[in-house]
Amino acid sequence: MNDARKSKAELIAELTKLRHIAAAQAEAVPDQLKMNMAESEEIYRVLLESATNGVILTDARGRIELVNKQAEEIFLYSRQELLGQNVEILIPPQLRILHKKYRKEYSGNPTPKEMGKGRRLMGLRKDGREVLLEIGLSFVKTPKGVLVMSLIDDVTQRKQAEDALKKSHEQLRNLSSYLQSVREDERKRMAREIHDELGQALTALDMDVTWLSKNLMQKQQYNLLEKTRAMSKLIRNTLEGVQQLSAKLRPTVLDDLGLMQAIHWQIKEFQERTGIQVLLISEPENIEFQGELNTALFRIIQESLTNIARHANAATITLRMSKDEHKFLMVIQDDGKGITTQQVYDSKSLGLIGMQERLHPWKGTVEIKGIRDSGTNVTVTIPLKRQIKLLIADDHPIVREGLKQIVTETEDIVLVDEAGDGFEVISKIWKNDYDVLLLDISMPGKGGFEVLEELKSLKPELPVLILSIHAEKQYALRALKAGASGYLTKSGIQKDLIKAIRKVSQGMLYVPPDMAEELVLDAITSPAKALHESLSNREFQVMCMIASGNPINEIAKALSLGKSTVSTMRARMLAKMKMKNNAEVTYYAIKEGLVK
Repeated sequence: MNDARKSKAELIAELTKLRHIAAAQAEAVPDQLKMNMAESEEIYRVLLESATNGVILTDARGRIELVNKQAEEIFLYSRQELLGQNVEILIPPQLRILHKKYRKEYSGNPTPKEMGKGRRLMGLRKDGREVLLEIGLSFVKTPKGVLVMSLIDDVTQRKQAEDALKKSHEQLRNLSSYLQSVREDERKRMAREIHDELGQALTALDMDVTWLSKNLMQKQQYNLLEKTRAMSKLIRNTLEGVQQLSAKLRPTVLDDLGLMQAIHWQIKEFQERTGIQVLLISEPENIEFQGELNTALFRIIQESLTNIARHANAATITLRMSKDEHKFLMVIQDDGKGITTQQVYDSKSLGLIGMQERLHPWKGTVEIKGIRDSGTNVTVTIPLKRQIKLLIADDHPIVREGLKQIVTETEDIVLVDEAGDGFEVISKIWKNDYDVLLLDISMPGKGGFEVLEELKSLKPELPVLILSIHAEKQYALRALKAGASGYLTKSGIQKDLIKAIRKVSQGMLYVPPDMAEELVLDAITSPAKALHESLSNREFQVMCMIASGNPINEIAKALSLGKSTVSTMRARMLAKMKMKNNAEVTYYAIKEGLVK
């Protein structure tokens, strides 16, 4: 790569290397070379200060050797304050041990790591505020050893905007899904009522008119007889129209006989109405799914046939369906004029968006491709067997073994890894990708609530299912507020674990049904904020352990904290709750159902 194509980061890295080599040999060079070095130094300074990212250069021991203006602005420190300091000063205290470990690993085996590859970590500014950073790493080998150059970008506001956009998108998707469900339920209700009420009334009326016709014939009242025959014909035509309207709203065959019979009915009705021939090829012959997926597929077929009839000018249609253990595939192919790319992505055309939204709950995809004068293909793919990659975090090996035995009995859940404490959890999540974290709420050192707090920045999209010995609803409420996707008591593991893992992996919340009912009732009947809700998660843990009769030294040992730290938390907890001693705390906790 020539110099004209090199990035600022690469130029800074090369100039840094030359700078250190030159500094080591400064006494041995002629005056002219010293002037050239001074010019290079000025170029180096201009490049460094004009970089749009923060730049920090550290040695093998983590000491800061160089800082640019942008880094000063990100961390609010001056250059003089940072030079010579350990780089961990810019990392939140709870992450410093982990950062130091990774820093040493990187220095031992350095490789360039580009920005924008999902490498984010929390930084700590001089004012104590934590910021989310995106980092890129490169290294320079000098006579003094390996120097690590970090390119840093503060993405806190970008992340907040991303989260807001994601939340808004999810809300719109949930609303769309809800509206589709409501619409289908309303169609089903109206179809049933039209079929049952109006259809039965017309049938009864037709029987009465038939009886009347027979009596009029016997009495030879032919003028009235002709009138009743005309009435009977009108009633039967109306009854046929009612049945067609009911079928269009929601074909009863879909609910009564299943997807394949509904497709056969739809094809027959479509061919009679349009004259377009439809060939159905299905392997296996009878493909069925449960509930709403049947409805989604039927509506996609219905909409595709309608679009072909209106726009494609086709003579034949081939509908191919196949299903194996891994996926369902459906291709609707016509021989018409072919849809254009512009038509597929036209903002006024909501067909593709509607189809995609129908399949979103099952991670399905829809692809529409057209070839001019050769037809259009609508391809639907739905994964049927998605393996859920699981990380189990519990400090008791015997509990982890029990959990492993339960999940290994399933085909769709794969145990990828396990961790015995909070630091190990963060370390493994930093390095690897998982679909679900199964997290014990009470681990030594870095507890479950602290891990949840860090995951908000590290992997906010990772579903976390909390395991707890506490059956009290307040623990579940705190866990969900802290960002957990689900809460499961250890007494309910055998019965509910698999269901809970599958549910949170699909982006849904899970709490045991009995606890969910309690939470709803509590939300309705308890509008006032409870005293303990002002406590931090650690203070809440300390309060519950004090109320359960645990002395300070046992609490400190269980939470891997110092006795003085626990005493400080106790003092803060008493002050926040306006209480004087442990007896008042115990009385309050029992009254509120926080402990038994």
